[in-house]
Amino acid sequence: MQSRSIILYPDAHGVARGKIVCGNTDARIEIGCASGVFSKDIYGNPQLFDTLATPSGAADIRVLASDAAVWKVNPRADALFGASSLFIGAVTNVDSQPHPLDFRSILADYIEANPNLDRFRIGGELEFFLRPVNPDAALRSDGQAYALSGASLRHECLEAMLSILDDVGIAWTGLSQENTEDQYEISLRHGTLLEQADSLFLARFLLRHVAAVHGLRCTFVPVIDKGGAPGNLHLHVSDTKTAEINHLVTSAFSALEGSLLAFCPTCNSRLVSQLESFSSKSINAGHGHRFKAVRIVNDGESTRIELRTPTSDANPYLAFLVLAGHFNTCSQPLPLDALMEKDTPIDWDFGASISAFRKDAVVNSVLSTRSVELFSELKRLEAMASDKYSFAEETLAMMTVL
Repeated sequence: MQSRSIILYPDAHGVARGKIVCGNTDARIEIGCASGVFSKDIYGNPQLFDTLATPSGAADIRVLASDAAVWKVNPRADALFGASSLFIGAVTNVDSQPHPLDFRSILADYIEANPNLDRFRIGGELEFFLRPVNPDAALRSDGQAYALSGASLRHECLEAMLSILDDVGIAWTGLSQENTEDQYEISLRHGTLLEQADSLFLARFLLRHVAAVHGLRCTFVPVIDKGGAPGNLHLHVSDTKTAEINHLVTSAFSALEGSLLAFCPTCNSRLVSQLESFSSKSINAGHGHRFKAVRIVNDGESTRIELRTPTSDANPYLAFLVLAGHFNTCSQPLPLDALMEKDTPIDWDFGASISAFRKDAVVNSVLSTRSVELFSELKRLEAMASDKYSFAEETLAMMTVL
């Protein structure tokens, strides 16, 4: 059998797109794709087609994959379309210029230009739901945290999920059953900003793939049941250069104040404000406190923060780019005692978040004006589309890709 590779790239929402390629994959590979995927809102509706797509050509963006972003696949992972390699490619527009919504490439360039960011380590705890395509045709699992009875019911699927992460080389440290029916959380080993963003991006793609093979739907839509618990993306951050954390907390606070759109990027994600869960409805911090936006975690001799506000639908490349910008510009962090006294209510209004994102100084320092305007406009149109859906319709539309 000839060698095969999967060439992936993240769209504006962090959703994996790409193609399976047959043939020699030892050199640089370039594939063509229709640029319309970058004009779609999270529901799949084309919103900026005239701006971001070229109707006269079907392959008007190029995705360049190289050995700089490749994961070798263990040969026993034949369930992954028989591929021996996974690539994450860089996207160029029809004019051969970097795509303004390719947040992975923008993050990579920003880190390269600011090598001091290599000192930060970040680890994601990614929550997801497993659902049968027809819920009435399957046994129901309980929603008891850490009981593993639900995990036992989904044993074959979950075991295959962990195996494929191993086969691709994505390091994970734990799997737990969460507080609502068929909800699980996988913790990824900490890495640099780009390493962890890639791991989260690939993990979402791989987990959805394995679930589908097992006749299940794996989804990272934050709220699929208004009576249940939300899906979150908890981010653990540490600084290898110092044990002090006040600059991390200061950066996290400022990121949530001006860039909430990067961490809770959909109308659905704002429903978490209506649910009782282990999260904060304010921008605040506490030692070991799971009901704070920033949890301070003491682990032996090291201390880190856990950012608990991001939802599981966040694009890791955009979220980490914004965090990197705040880390990089935090020249006068507040004293920790002063930070612990802060308690600013989060403004969950989606339109307000779009406006704040468009005006935020850090966002505008890490993204070009065109990138900011395109993403903001895409989200504005997405919000208008959301008004036309019922909750069930919106959830189903999001589940098709997320």
